[in-house]
Amino acid sequence: MIDFSEAEKYVAQNKELIIGTLADFALTDTLLFWSDKEELKTLQQQQWQPVLNWLAQRLNLHFCTTEDFCLPQENERSSEIFAAYLRTLSLKPLTALYLAATNLKSPLLATMFLAGKLSASEVFDLAFLEELYQVRQWGEDTAAANLRQIIRDDLNAIEEYIKNGKMFTN
Repeated sequence: MIDFSEAEKYVAQNKELIIGTLADFALTDTLLFWSDKEELKTLQQQQWQPVLNWLAQRLNLHFCTTEDFCLPQENERSSEIFAAYLRTLSLKPLTALYLAATNLKSPLLATMFLAGKLSASEVFDLAFLEELYQVRQWGEDTAAANLRQIIRDDLNAIEEYIKNGKMFTN
């Protein structure tokens, strides 16, 4: 269970470090690394591209995707823009975004989650799109399923934290 008071304290004490980390983390965001397998890539395009489109439209964040492990250099400017956006957030929204990004391995998904554009369930499904695709192909791994449930529970708690603080930034 997340201790939101402790999380807020940590974020308050380390705000610039967290902003820098999240901005750097955006360069390696899950949403930017697409599969070269056609079926999975089609799912990613259908489900991830609308997130990237919203971020481009709403926050002027234009991230390039890749099918390999090379980081697109064009994304560095968007990382700077993302850091500037993060600096506009007060403590509670930044804490929520940080906690969600850590669980999702995606500060970009966490941004849409914070904005109220995606529910905890929706953002979970997007973050674990590849893993859940693999489960359908090869079967379930109990340890991985247990970890996903912990993350799902954390996201539900973060969603309540966001709603209780009325932090949606639409």
